[in-house]
Amino acid sequence: MPFSIMWNKSFESDKNEILRTVQYQQKGFLMRSTISSAIRNFLKIENPLAIEDDFIRELKNKRNFDVSFLNEFYRYAADSYRYSRSDNQLEFIWDGTPHTEIYRIAWYEHYQKLINDLAYHPFFNRLIIKSTVINTHENRALLKTALIKIIKSHSRVKETVFKIKKTA
Repeated sequence: MPFSIMWNKSFESDKNEILRTVQYQQKGFLMRSTISSAIRNFLKIENPLAIEDDFIRELKNKRNFDVSFLNEFYRYAADSYRYSRSDNQLEFIWDGTPHTEIYRIAWYEHYQKLINDLAYHPFFNRLIIKSTVINTHENRALLKTALIKIIKSHSRVKETVFKIKKTA
């Protein structure tokens, strides 16, 4: 069964569907937050003496970011979060808080923790800055692949490659 058909057959009140909706609603804000965190962490880790040169000033003053680069990264983070919480049964919430609000808070906290954990990876902040702030269009596919490898190693996901043996 194709994935697009399965997508349409999910229930509105399914936990994964609610979580997917919440993640989609927060996507723009969290991707911009990722860029701001990367800049802040880069300045703290790579420039501890706070020496201001042209590049640092440009980094601090830039306000227009190319967030489209982070689409695949965000999708992978969201998918792995939903996969790690694969129980699709909704809980009883006795205080009347909507499930969407609980999932919004949980997703936000998880995503912020993920970004804070990745901030100490040697290349994470540089990749984000190079591809979204500086807008380097050269080797964009390579930068995206490196970013996905970082999150895969962080979430301990192993790729499985099937080899087809030739029979003689």
